[in-house]
Amino acid sequence: MKATMTQTGSKDVAAAQPYRPRSLRKRVFLTQLPLSVIMLAVVFIALAFYPQSFHQPLFLAALALHVLLLLAAFSVP
Repeated sequence: MKATMTQTGSKDVAAAQPYRPRSLRKRVFLTQLPLSVIMLAVVFIALAFYPQSFHQPLFLAALALHVLLLLAAFSVP
């Protein structure tokens, strides 16, 4: 990791962009991943506390659309 001092005195670290060395497809997928982790947590919370939500078509549609969005983020670029 190479660090150089800028004119303002702050460090300019080359590893400040963790997604940069990856391909565009992986970068788009990695930026979508935090939302997927949150959605996974929502699914487990809903399963534990509100199991009746899995019978709601709107909830299931939201889950299906999120999975499609994640697959599109991985396959399109």
